[in-house]
Formats: sequence, structure tokens, C-alpha cells
Amino acid sequence: MRPAVNAVLPGGATHVPTLGGALYALQKHASVLRVAGVSAGALMAIAFAFGIPESRILHILQDLLADEKILDKSVLAAKRFGRCSWRRIPDAVVDMLGKGTTLGESPIPLTIVVTDAWTSRPVYLSSLTTPKVLVEEAAGATSAILPVASMQYLPSYLPKRLYFDGGFTDNFPDQVWDREPEPTVSFSLVGKDVDNDGQDDVRPVREWDFDDAAMAVANALTFAASASKSSRDDRVHVPLKTIGSGFDFSLTPAETKARWDAGAAPVHARFAKR
Repeated sequence: MRPAVNAVLPGGATHVPTLGGALYALQKHASVLRVAGVSAGALMAIAFAFGIPESRILHILQDLLADEKILDKSVLAAKRFGRCSWRRIPDAVVDMLGKGTTLGESPIPLTIVVTDAWTSRPVYLSSLTTPKVLVEEAAGATSAILPVASMQYLPSYLPKRLYFDGGFTDNFPDQVWDREPEPTVSFSLVGKDVDNDGQDDVRPVREWDFDDAAMAVANALTFAASASKSSRDDRVHVPLKTIGSGFDFSLTPAETKARWDAGAAPVHARFAKR
């Protein structure tokens, strides 16, 4: 029998296919009863919780990450952070689930982490505790990486408050399911394999290199939030090797699929031994 587990996915910007590949690979080895996610990880958690097939979510990611649809850097010289079309992320959720879908409609328990701009603290939106929150609103807020994307309102939660990327305050929420009887499997993104040769690449971050500079800032700001907070001794941590930059918003379908496969590989290797 497959073991019953919970799953937690961190943020990772355009490493989102890597996180998706890992989560959907886990499903082949274990029965995933609950799932939580932050930012990019939340998008994959949403797709998984609502039963979106692997082939469909991969196709959605291939379309979402193509041709700089989210972040057009062609105007970078005039506007330091380019032209951001962050609305495409909640729109992708609407395409998957339909407009007006709430967290409470999730077939399995789902938690999405956002940051409250007023308190500067994480908020855990859940299908169990905040069931009336619209999924597209939660997806937009948890993915709003400052300063690339603006803060977001959550009209279905607290309409007059602003929220942004949950990764800034809790990018590794492996404690979310600590009170449940099943162990949690958490994922993290490690390494920087720019040329996909299996080895970490070390190169200086240059002022004019947007991808590396933006990723360095994001990593620095979320460093403390990326630590484990779980008190469970039975939790399972699976590190995922990254390919390329987390701020490369123009990927070919083949590159997106390669990132997906890179996330699946260590999961298959880890759980095939059981």
C-alpha cells in the first residue's frame, strides 16, 4: 500500500515546473491527503488539490512561461523591472477551475500562504479555516513578488487590506500539517545548474543581469523565511535541483518540460527505495 502523506511546496518563481513535477511524481508513490503551497508552489498546490491532470497543468505552464507573457523585459532600460502582467497568474487559475471557485470547494485540504502588508506577518488561507476565499485571489496575492508585482487585495477575505508574496514571511511552511497524523513531505529548491550539465554553476551577479540580480534579491529577502519550522521528527525533505534562473520568464515548451522532469527525478529516486 502507498503511504499516506501531506505535501508542502515553497515559492520558486519560474522554477514552478520543477515544483509541479515533484508534487505530481509524489502522487505516484504516496497518497497525498493534504497540500500547502507558497507563491509558485501555491499554483501547483491548487492544481493538484483540484485534481487537474498532469498533462494539462504542464501545458498551462508551457503557455504561461512562454514569450515573457508575465514579465516583458524589453522595456527594462526605461523601467527597471519591466512591464509586469501579473494578472495572468490568477487568470490561469480561473482557466483551470472557473471564476468564483472558493478554497472550500477544494476536494482535499489546501493551504495557501500570503503576507499581510499591514502586519508584515504570514496569513494561512485554508480550505478549512477560510473556505470563502476565492482561489484566484489567493493565487494572485501569494505570487505577488515585490517589487516586480504590486500588492493585491483579497476582497473575499479582508477587502481593505493588501497582501503580497507569502514567501517573504514563510517560504517553507513545513509546519502547516504538523497536527495531522500523517508525515509531511516538503520540497526545497537548491543549486543553480545554468547549463543543465548536472553541476552547480558559480558566476558573479552583475548589475545588468536582471535574472540573476532579481533572484539574488528574492533569496536574500526570504532567507530567514526559508528555514524549517516543523517540530515533527518523521517529516521527509526532498531537495530539488534547479535548472537556470528563477526569473527567466521566457521558456520554450521543451525547457519547461525539462524543469518539470528535473523536479520529478529526485522524488522517484527517493521513494522508489521504499
